[in-house]
Amino acid sequence: MPGENSPKSGGAKDLRQDLIWRLEAFGFRALFDFLRLLGVERAAARGGWLRSTCLL
Repeated sequence: MPGENSPKSGGAKDLRQDLIWRLEAFGFRALFDFLRLLGVERAAARGGWLRSTCLL
């Protein structure tokens, strides 16, 4: 059918993409909440450690 793959069709591909976006948003929110709990000094230290171990 012509409208089968349209954005308004609500197909499985749209549901999959929506789920991916929601999981990404949840992951970012969890990361930022965790960093907020650590505080500025400890979060900066974690970032520095990550930079020194991954980018060298």
